Amino acid sequence: MYGFCVPAQGKSGGLAVLWVKSVNVQLQSYSQNHIDLSVQLENSQDCWRFTGIYGEPECEKQGGPRRPSWQMQKFRNSLLSCGLSDLGFQGSPFTWTNRHPHPHTVHERLDRACVSQGWSQLFPDASVTHLHVNCSDHKALLVRLEDTPIFSSHRSRPWRFEAAWLHSDQCEQIVAKSWGRCLGPSTLEGVAAHIAACRADLSLWSKTVLKADKGNKNDLKLNFKD
Repeated sequence: MYGFCVPAQGKSGGLAVLWVKSVNVQLQSYSQNHIDLSVQLENSQDCWRFTGIYGEPECEKQGGPRRPSWQMQKFRNSLLSCGLSDLGFQGSPFTWTNRHPHPHTVHERLDRACVSQGWSQLFPDASVTHLHVNCSDHKALLVRLEDTPIFSSHRSRPWRFEAAWLHSDQCEQIVAKSWGRCLGPSTLEGVAAHIAACRADLSLWSKTVLKADKGNKNDLKLNFKD
């Protein structure tokens, strides 16, 4: 897993984008209120743009005073002018809460994924799922480009760092390279992205290089016995 994040200012704000290794992402620009990326999938010629914006969108709300409809007219007009439509969602209907006890609790759908018609034609089965995040009052938006299950039906073996890897000089080189390649400041989210990148590269190294070395050693043992 790779990622880029803009750190929060105190207890408010902050943006984060995560993506899998098979996606080629180039950072175009960012600020406290946006992240702009160009995205290209592996083995694909199509390149598209992802722009995450931290602002006040039109929202569905539960609890608290109602927002005047005229406040968000400019936002709705901007979506219409850009030809963007809401992808909808799966999961909880709200993406933010003020975390106040009842009866002062407020829930709102502040976060959404809006796409162009051209993007929808590229990914007709795309979907959005609201995911709970313990460290934030916002939910994360998981955008899937294909209609595939979020979680596998069988439990995979948990990943573990092997102590034997420390005996190889390549291990330190891989960690240093992975840590330096991953985008993102040294925040909690950035550190998590760096660790995920190291884990992916170490797993690949273990399955390819170390497995091949082990096979060569077994061949030498057989030749020695012969």
